[in-house]
Amino acid sequence: MRANHFQGIVCHLMLLAALSSASAPLTRGAETGTPSPTTEPPRDAKPEAPKPRLDWQGDPLPDEALARMGSRRMRHYGVIRHRLAFSPDGKSLYSDGNGVRMWDAATGKLRRQFDVPSSWTLSFAFTNEGMLIASAEFEKRIVTLRVCDPVSGKVRRRLELSDRAVVGNVVLSNDGKWLAYGSQNEVRLHDTTSGREVLRLPTGRDIVFAPDNKTVVLCDSSDTICIYDRATGDCARRLQHKGDRVTRIALSPKGRYLASLPSNDEQNPGEFSIWDLQTGKELHRLKGTNGYVLSAAFSPDDKYVAVGCQHSELLLINVEKGKVVRRFPSDAYFGAITFSSDGKRLAASSGIGTIRMWETATGRVLPGSADPFLDAAYDLRFSRDGRRLLGRAGIHFAWETSSGRELRRFPRVSDRYWTATLSPDESLIATADKDTVRLWDAKEGHAIRAFTSNDKWIRHLVFTPDGHRLVSTGSGGVLHVWDVASGKELRTMPCVPSTTAVEISPNSRWLAVATGQLKVGKSYEVILWDLATGEEKRRFSMIQNNSANRLTFSADGDLLVAVGGGRGISNEGEVQVWDLTDNKQRRSLQGHKSRVFSVAISPDNRMLATGDQKGELFLWELASGRKRHRFVGHESWIRSLAFSPDGHSLASSSVDAPVYVWDVLGTLEAARHPLTTEALLRHWSELRSEDASVAFQAIRRLAAVPEQALPFLRQHLKAVPAPDPKRVRQLVQELDSGDFATRQQATEELEKQADAAAPLLRQMFDKEKPTLEVRRRLQQILDGLDDKPEALRSVRAVEILEWIGTAEAVRLLDEWAKGAEGARLTREAIAAKRRLSR
Repeated sequence: MRANHFQGIVCHLMLLAALSSASAPLTRGAETGTPSPTTEPPRDAKPEAPKPRLDWQGDPLPDEALARMGSRRMRHYGVIRHRLAFSPDGKSLYSDGNGVRMWDAATGKLRRQFDVPSSWTLSFAFTNEGMLIASAEFEKRIVTLRVCDPVSGKVRRRLELSDRAVVGNVVLSNDGKWLAYGSQNEVRLHDTTSGREVLRLPTGRDIVFAPDNKTVVLCDSSDTICIYDRATGDCARRLQHKGDRVTRIALSPKGRYLASLPSNDEQNPGEFSIWDLQTGKELHRLKGTNGYVLSAAFSPDDKYVAVGCQHSELLLINVEKGKVVRRFPSDAYFGAITFSSDGKRLAASSGIGTIRMWETATGRVLPGSADPFLDAAYDLRFSRDGRRLLGRAGIHFAWETSSGRELRRFPRVSDRYWTATLSPDESLIATADKDTVRLWDAKEGHAIRAFTSNDKWIRHLVFTPDGHRLVSTGSGGVLHVWDVASGKELRTMPCVPSTTAVEISPNSRWLAVATGQLKVGKSYEVILWDLATGEEKRRFSMIQNNSANRLTFSADGDLLVAVGGGRGISNEGEVQVWDLTDNKQRRSLQGHKSRVFSVAISPDNRMLATGDQKGELFLWELASGRKRHRFVGHESWIRSLAFSPDGHSLASSSVDAPVYVWDVLGTLEAARHPLTTEALLRHWSELRSEDASVAFQAIRRLAAVPEQALPFLRQHLKAVPAPDPKRVRQLVQELDSGDFATRQQATEELEKQADAAAPLLRQMFDKEKPTLEVRRRLQQILDGLDDKPEALRSVRAVEILEWIGTAEAVRLLDEWAKGAEGARLTREAIAAKRRLSR
């Protein structure tokens, strides 16, 4: 049954990718004839060139991506800090952040990505020469001006300004003739044609050129805004509201009004001012909704100003009256706002880079906008049959895994909550706002019950796998276990006030909590609890002195993984793997260059997937602790990871994606062709390689040709024969011989038999009190047992059979499972058979 299911998946992928004809030898689930593994294919046979692969909207997919969930359109990863602007003809929308991008304003499709370095600050302007882009590279201490062709993106002219003190914003005038940037305690102005410095002004946190480009407006986080004459450097006017700390300013296109956005105290956030620049008087003092006002832009006719509130809304305000005329709801704070030249369209970016557009007159969301409820997806998980993928953003979603098409949007149950989670059976949604946990019907969205804890802020909610219990924790330093059916509190467990991650094992036995509070002389820890008894069982330390961002358990509950890092001296990510059967560290994986935020273990416990802040997505081989593969496509922080139930696919999310499903099995490569004898032998050799990436490709390649791989593996790998206990004991005795050569010869022979003899060797080591010399040599033999090339080849060979999953593969696993008890091949074959029988 598993074989037929897998055959259906592969056939669907073949159709999706259009990579092969109906006769291509890619089917793995059906029983076919078994030709000799030495059959030679025609030497001139060439695989068909793969056709470009597209997602459900017709946009390109990265290599090895099976599908995309959600839309890639109008998603500029990273914060769009300063500029979001329609082209003069209104057909394109430009955004700056990590580079400059041009979007089709009608469809939201990415048209051009300009080749500029990722910089903290960028600015662009439309000129007669082309598109002028200014960027600051703080590490190199240079400001670079590039004139680019707006159609091709090619750089027509380039100018570098070297300044060892460049530290602040880079801003271009509207006509592109002038450049201003922060440099230590001043602002410097340059002519963009020659690069010549023309003026220095006092420091400014935000810098804005007036529409006529004759004045420059600066604010420096004080209560005073200064308007300078660009030609003379004289302060022509000062605007002041006592007590403000102004951090952002916006000027109207006709130069009549100015909006100042202060960072007020937390008790009274959201106030901002509109000034009449002709009189210098404060026209209105207004208040936004739900937090600070972070951005503003005036309409082309100066009649309206749009302001972005921190948590929920974009407000359109009549400037003369100071009244809100329209509200544009959203879940994320706003980074930049702009109007089209005719004022009929309004565009705004969220703080993480998604862009939305509205019809100004009606508030209607325009086609091409990024989904307002899908900024970044968390809590990814596959359905049990693997056909659906679920995730949480502003709301919960369900997608079809094969195509990426959306199947369902769960109801929006609450406007304000700190965290939310979907029950395992998808019937309930749990949310937390401050000190109250609420349960909602996931179908209709109505409230069911609520229960209150003593926590001021509940940050984590986790259902047990059976859905009967719910664990919450927050600022109160207590873990609460709730009965879902009644709302009764079953148990509390003392914990640290600050937790960064909470996870429950699939068997509901263990509860793991990552501490976010560091005590003097100690490291950040992961605490393991027995969920049934409430007893603390063990504490594990994070090695690099970083709190864990995410925790996960293996399917059998025997492994616990914590990921974090990125804050220490090395700035590298941290991945720790602990074995709960003996409470020892199993692996510490090195390779991420930034903080790791997501992790998942494959259902067969062989692979670990990790994703970091810079969009790096790695597959690790747990048997060797080495990196086996890298999926390339994400451009920003990877938020969540999940393996499919069969382990053949991996889902990952980021703002730019927003969700990809990756081909772990390797079915999307060019159509498979039979292997030569030389290739079979080469892949057999690669299965014992210390380079896990080389071995992984061999696994993929052999699993793709089951009609050749099965007889080949049966021929080259046999069940491990049981050792002779008398001979093993004799060799152990010789380890204590007075003759060095005898000891060495006994050690070498035991190393050859160690895999089969491991149980007996461990018994002799633990219970029979050997001498120190014997203990030392036995320890050395046992410690190196699992990392031997032949042991790794056994593990990888079993993985190939489990991926093939046919009846013939199971029969071969059964042969290997009858080998010596305790041998690595025997244990792996037994475990694989058990998983395939589910």
